[in-house]
Amino acid sequence: MPAEEAAASSTSNPSKKFAYSKTGKDGTSTATQVQPIESLSPYIGSRWVIKARVTDKSAVRTWSNARGQGRLMSMTLIDESGPIRCTIFQEGVDKYNEMLVDGKVFFFSKGQIKNANKKFSSVNCEYEISMDGESEIWQVHSNDQSESLLPEKAFNFIPIESLRVKPKGSTVDVIGILASVGQPQAITTKAGNSITKRSVAIADQTALVEVTLWDAAAENWEHPVGMVIGFKAARIAEFNGDISLSLNMGSAVETDLSSAKPEGLLSWYRESGEKVNVPNISKGGNGPSSKAAVLYRNTLEEIQRLGLGKGEKADYITVRATITHIKQENMFYDACPTCHRKVISQNLNSGPYRCERCDQTHEVADARFLLSLMISDGTSQMWVTGFDDVATKVLGVSAEEFRKQSMEDAQYATSLRQRRMYAQFLAKLRVKEEQSGESGEDRLRLMLVDQVRWIGIPHGSPDAPVSTFTTESGIMMKEIDAHFT
Repeated sequence: MPAEEAAASSTSNPSKKFAYSKTGKDGTSTATQVQPIESLSPYIGSRWVIKARVTDKSAVRTWSNARGQGRLMSMTLIDESGPIRCTIFQEGVDKYNEMLVDGKVFFFSKGQIKNANKKFSSVNCEYEISMDGESEIWQVHSNDQSESLLPEKAFNFIPIESLRVKPKGSTVDVIGILASVGQPQAITTKAGNSITKRSVAIADQTALVEVTLWDAAAENWEHPVGMVIGFKAARIAEFNGDISLSLNMGSAVETDLSSAKPEGLLSWYRESGEKVNVPNISKGGNGPSSKAAVLYRNTLEEIQRLGLGKGEKADYITVRATITHIKQENMFYDACPTCHRKVISQNLNSGPYRCERCDQTHEVADARFLLSLMISDGTSQMWVTGFDDVATKVLGVSAEEFRKQSMEDAQYATSLRQRRMYAQFLAKLRVKEEQSGESGEDRLRLMLVDQVRWIGIPHGSPDAPVSTFTTESGIMMKEIDAHFT
């Protein structure tokens, strides 16, 4: 490995730009500038250098999907300007795994800066770094005095109560008083493997939540009730309205929390007689699926930012959106009365109709909707698809009635579409990246699946279910409060 030297022009701010020199194998020396993490963006290319401390380094993990397989490791990098998540792939794992140690400071260069996937990171930064074998990492010179000025840890703690309005599956940092510790349990996974599980609970002034520990973290737990505990990058789970947290390979248990100033928590705990008397969001249906709780409204922007729909299973979200366009072409299709698949007309758009799937011929075909809508929510706009059941709720008419009226009145479809334009509604969306039949490329598909409720009554549908403005205003206020906590 070539020898490196770095010299800071100022040690009062180690994340401030300063010149350093690096001597290569050919003996030549090049000079550039170190820049703070907060200045990184996807628009600066790969010709950047940061100086940062490594924290929360994960074990090496393997991954496998339709595109291939490989290995990766992740960590948080921090300087005085803030933290950023960094993931190293493939050859970079072999090259840098042994060298990178938690707590040590290194120079990092030639990585890709991209938008952060908040579903897998609780780091308070809108970008993240991807590195591989072509990236460069080297340790700072042993005489560099500015190393001691870099922060040791980066946390983004949120109140436990605000877990109610965070997306299921996202990762968060939480801190609280350890309220209870369960016994370890041996369980068998679907794959037949035996693992250890333990449940603990932490509480702050707002709520209590249960946290599930696995394997070594569950087996080696020795922390007593009443201690201040932090969990970094814990994943949110929700079942039947109950919220809980789970630790995974990228999570960490934190006990050195002096930088988080836990005195307020300890004072609250002592003043309450060392008793925890706050709502338990892990019991009694206080989560986002319960009627007693404020339902979480996702945004369309979160689909890209959180990387929704790109896992093995589809993601389901609830959005508050406005219909801005409805495609008029092919709003319905002729369907098999048995399987509801599209049938082929054998006589110029009239019967009989042939169903290839059922291998049957029908004299009459059912009409079924296949609706394409453009929806917007102020953060983004996207095309969504609605099949027959949900499209009937959107249009307020059955596909059979729509076909009949359209045949009698050429302006019927246009008039109906116009009555739905700019109507605001709530809907559950299925989000999944699927292969396009036309191009073979992966495309993100959004499908209306359930829970279409109008905010206010759309023109022409006096019987439509209504979610009042009062209810939605209350939910929006809760969301705003959670955003600023």
